[in-house]
Amino acid sequence: MESKHFVLVHGACHGAWCWYKLKPLLESAGHKVTAIDMAASGINPKKIEEVWTFDDYNFIENTPAWLDIKFEPYGPPNENHISILFGPEFLAEKLYHLCPPEDRALALALMKPCSLFEADFANKNLSKEGYGIVPRVYIVCNEDKTITMDFQKWIIENMEGVKQVKAMDNIDHMPMLSGPRDLSIHLLDIVAEYN
Repeated sequence: MESKHFVLVHGACHGAWCWYKLKPLLESAGHKVTAIDMAASGINPKKIEEVWTFDDYNFIENTPAWLDIKFEPYGPPNENHISILFGPEFLAEKLYHLCPPEDRALALALMKPCSLFEADFANKNLSKEGYGIVPRVYIVCNEDKTITMDFQKWIIENMEGVKQVKAMDNIDHMPMLSGPRDLSIHLLDIVAEYN
């Protein structure tokens, strides 16, 4: 198979560091892999106070149970910007419940607050000319306690252009940590199929 370039984009409060298990697996299969830090995430030097819009940053998740997540205002008081930061209980019970404890420890040491970008999402319109040209494969993580199975099914049914659905058994919200080998196999299969 021809070498491909994978660009790995982390979710809220994380950074490029969360791909440390998956990146070498894809590279050892002969692919180029770039894991990026979004603005004010990972080792990106920006502060949350410099990230006002989704265009300044670019991720958000729909979370049904908040536990010890912290929501805090930031920026000018009249602009109502809200940041989110996952707490240890949320990590252990919802995001990382099938990951090794050292991965939770790493996350707690490196996570930074992320903006909710509420105003941007209310006004965001993704065009078919840009977003619509990318073939989509949805990978269901069947033990995800953050994005419930019902919500994952809703996403699959309502996201335009989903070409295929794959499932990962016994994998939580962080497949790059709780099942990096299985995730790499799925990604390599997807690349081979949609080459």
